[in-house]
Amino acid sequence: MKRLFKMISLLVVASFILTACFPNNTSSQGFCGLYMGDGTYDTDIDRVIYPGQEIPNSLESYHKIMYLPCNDRNYLVNDGSKIKLNGKPLGDLNTPFQAKTSSGTDVLAEISIYWTLNQNKKALDGFYAYQLKYKAASDRDISGDENSSTPGWNELLAETMLPAAERSITEAMSLVTDAIWQSNDVDQKKIATDYAISVIKDKLRVIYGSGDLDYFCGSASSSWPDPKKPGVGEYFCADISIVIDKVKKNPDQTNASVQGSLEQSQQRLQVAIELYGAEAAQCWLGYQDLIQMACSVSPSCNIIINGNPCTGEGYDGEQPAIVLPSPATVPESAPTVAP
Repeated sequence: MKRLFKMISLLVVASFILTACFPNNTSSQGFCGLYMGDGTYDTDIDRVIYPGQEIPNSLESYHKIMYLPCNDRNYLVNDGSKIKLNGKPLGDLNTPFQAKTSSGTDVLAEISIYWTLNQNKKALDGFYAYQLKYKAASDRDISGDENSSTPGWNELLAETMLPAAERSITEAMSLVTDAIWQSNDVDQKKIATDYAISVIKDKLRVIYGSGDLDYFCGSASSSWPDPKKPGVGEYFCADISIVIDKVKKNPDQTNASVQGSLEQSQQRLQVAIELYGAEAAQCWLGYQDLIQMACSVSPSCNIIINGNPCTGEGYDGEQPAIVLPSPATVPESAPTVAP
């Protein structure tokens, strides 16, 4: 009886010890667990443990679990003037993007990007292989510094999200007028934002080398068909969200040279070709400059476009293709634009 009692007591103690070793048997709401070979034989992901799902208390031979953030993430680019509670500057990059408007003015752009990992298994397979260069994944459910990021994760973003975002914003700024920094013009901001959102996934895929597969999605609308059943069906990968927080004129205008203007013109042309096609690109750029010039000399700028002035499609022949406003007060130094 004493032996039996001791054995039962040992089993009870052992159960407490096992429980203490696994106090939380579900994945946190911030991370996906990747159940895979330990590298001895393979690194294939055998199963994805989605946030809130049960984590195996024991691993099969030659298997391990690696973790990647699966919650809403952001990437912030600003001037570093906003400070966190720990005294460090807020954001991932504390140097605004440098770009040029359509008129060649050097500007500084501060932006916020909101995104999340694509949770489809095919995307996670590809992303895990990509992140091996940086060792961004963690062997713990919560890892790294106060942002729950490993040093490798931050390095991955610096070599992935940063260049894609900068290229997208630089091109977007070439489409807008100086009103974006002069008056914080909402319409100009929308033009730049819409363009940046439309191209950033393409620019990320070039860096990943992932073909047509997206590893990053927008955090706001990406989801499973049934959010309560992750892994069932196809994960919807929404557009990455970009907010242009602030655009200001760069106080250092030394780059506004002839060479800089030529490079800006080439960039504008490339963007216009993507938007309007090779045949109509130069035509639309010419009309854009003409309209901008007309609006610069008139306090009222109501432009009437009769059909497509570059192709003639939709033109009714009863009035000019573009009706420009008559300048109410024209500065002596400003060019005169005929109505």
